[in-house]
Amino acid sequence: MIKVCHVCGQEFEAGRASRAMTCHNCLEAGFKWCNDCKRALPLSAFSHNGDGFASVCKTCQNKRTRALYGKPKEKLPDGYKRCSMCGEVKPISAFHLTYGKPQARCKICHTAASAACYKRTGYMKRPEVIQRRKEAKRKYYSTPEGHDKINRLVRERQRRLYNSDETYREKKIAQCHARRTVSGLYTAEEFEAVKEFFDYSCAYCGKQVALTVDHVVPLASGGSNNIENIVPACLSCNCSKGSREMLSWYTKQSFFSPERLSKIRYYIEEVML
Repeated sequence: MIKVCHVCGQEFEAGRASRAMTCHNCLEAGFKWCNDCKRALPLSAFSHNGDGFASVCKTCQNKRTRALYGKPKEKLPDGYKRCSMCGEVKPISAFHLTYGKPQARCKICHTAASAACYKRTGYMKRPEVIQRRKEAKRKYYSTPEGHDKINRLVRERQRRLYNSDETYREKKIAQCHARRTVSGLYTAEEFEAVKEFFDYSCAYCGKQVALTVDHVVPLASGGSNNIENIVPACLSCNCSKGSREMLSWYTKQSFFSPERLSKIRYYIEEVML
């Protein structure tokens, strides 16, 4: 990252997240820029910070310390803390804990500050970071907890669209009316037997999560509402399949299994006849 030295005015190379305002040549000459008082001062005016010098001079650092600890400590109710970034008083549960003690910033401000830092440094756009995040998401959403989160997000999105989008609401109402005219009925006991046949797991991906009713031949394509046209499916697979033909959709999925496909066909052709 290219920066301009505040002491000599020359450009120099600095790290992505570096706050340095002084080039290496000026440091060798014995001068450094103070980020608070905006002056070029000798190195003796700065405290040592790790392998280098602090970003502010000793005078400014003392002012910071007096401003931070010179004020009387605010009295807050037990279990509450004021966020140093947004200034709001929030319960301790709204803060991340470090060694059992709440951090200075609340979780919301911490997330916002991290996102701003990632955007400033370009961290999230690095290929290795993108690939690592994709793998982590794929691993999480393959777990029962991740699958339940997908189902919850899908239901929340459907509810939000139904309440805000007139076109979507009319489409859903029309689908409900169309379902009432479909031939065929099934009982709860029959669907329970179907779930038992599939070991209480999704007929497509095999996840043992909350199951919904899926029509192998979609109702929009002329399928019936009889029990022989119904298999248990998780909400994710049910929404993904939609009104598409089952075989063409299923064979394109990453979780496609010839064994589960054979079991679906056996159920439709043999068990329910």
